[in-house]
Amino acid sequence: MTRLVFSATFAAGLAFASTAVAQSPATSGDQQQPDTSNSDTNTNNSDTSNQAGPTETNSNSGGITREGNVIDRTGQSTTDPASSTAPANEQVGAEAQTTVVTTPAYTPAAQTNAEEYPYSTSDAMGIGITAGGGAGGFTNDTLRGATNVGGEWDVRLTLGTRTPFAAEVSYIGSAQSIDALGLDQDAMLVGNGAQGALRLNALPGEAVTPFVYAGAAWRHYNVRHSGPNVSDVANSDDVLEVPVGIGVAGHVNGLLVDLRGEFRASAFENLTERSGGDDGFVFDAADPNAGMNRWGVNASVGYEF
Repeated sequence: MTRLVFSATFAAGLAFASTAVAQSPATSGDQQQPDTSNSDTNTNNSDTSNQAGPTETNSNSGGITREGNVIDRTGQSTTDPASSTAPANEQVGAEAQTTVVTTPAYTPAAQTNAEEYPYSTSDAMGIGITAGGGAGGFTNDTLRGATNVGGEWDVRLTLGTRTPFAAEVSYIGSAQSIDALGLDQDAMLVGNGAQGALRLNALPGEAVTPFVYAGAAWRHYNVRHSGPNVSDVANSDDVLEVPVGIGVAGHVNGLLVDLRGEFRASAFENLTERSGGDDGFVFDAADPNAGMNRWGVNASVGYEF
């Protein structure tokens, strides 16, 4: 009986051991079997990466990013530690391209001093209108003895008050008493005419400038009297005058002041004959008529544009 029980127990143990041995390889194979789906996926990804090559993307930080590498503008390649698919020793160089834009330096416009006047524009030329008067008389002996120092007046337009050269156009007038046998005691010798002159400014553009001038004028003389003229003095005469003079002009805030003195040589006089002897400077010494050369000083004021 005992032997029968032992035999049954031994047989059961062999059967259990055989079952354990048969199940152990299958379990171990199940545990060690690799995940073919993941492996296939990785293999496909690896093949795709190797076939497509590295991928380049632009980086906002100023470089070119290639998978696994960052290329800066200087051409240096640095490995991106976040990427593991690109080879660690791959370096891609890129030449830096720099565009230089040169902007011309700003040059401010030249500032013109308010006290200085350039000569290139009509506005800076200077235009003056003046009116004034003074005193004057004859220099030749005959008429100097027959007349008194009288008054003179003028109205003048000047083009170029601020430039080296200026042009003047003037109306001229004069009046003085004349005393001759056969004339009324209140007889007057009145002259009216027109004049043109060229002027040279010594200090153009300055507030005050000396100047010299010369020109030509025509003057018509008329003897005004209340009674009949029974003298040897003609009632009227037209003469040519050549004025030369010197003066000084000043202009401040549009106000123009002009002071000048002059000598006026005359020609073609027929007012009266010489009283005899040397009559002073005349253009024609053989002419029997008295010379009518004049001197004058005057001042005028006006406005400068």
